[in-house]
Amino acid sequence: VDRDGDNRVDHWEYYDASQRIEKIGASRANDGTADSWAYYDASGAITRLELSTKRDGAVDRIEYYQNGVVTRADEDTNADGRIDKWETYEAQRLVSVAFDTKNRGTPDRRLVYAPDGSARLEVLP
Repeated sequence: VDRDGDNRVDHWEYYDASQRIEKIGASRANDGTADSWAYYDASGAITRLELSTKRDGAVDRIEYYQNGVVTRADEDTNADGRIDKWETYEAQRLVSVAFDTKNRGTPDRRLVYAPDGSARLEVLP
């Protein structure tokens, strides 16, 4: 679908074998390059959003939703194919971001944000 009428596709719908929508792709820059794919539950609420932040087709960020609200996000920030950044949300507020700075596959640093905006750094084993 060309939603903005510029003669470039900017919206893709993917269906499963039962003709139910499986995911919806979008071009966030409206330039014809798909860079995000949204997944929905049976009620139509978003459950997951996969993003290609480098716009190369490779998914490097996945956001997870409950009742249409983001609860967490996982990201591969160094393009090695492994998650190395984990974000946690509560009531639409970022409460922590954990990092794998040693390429172990698990976080070794975490920033924890208080409701007043202050943050503390935790060093994890």
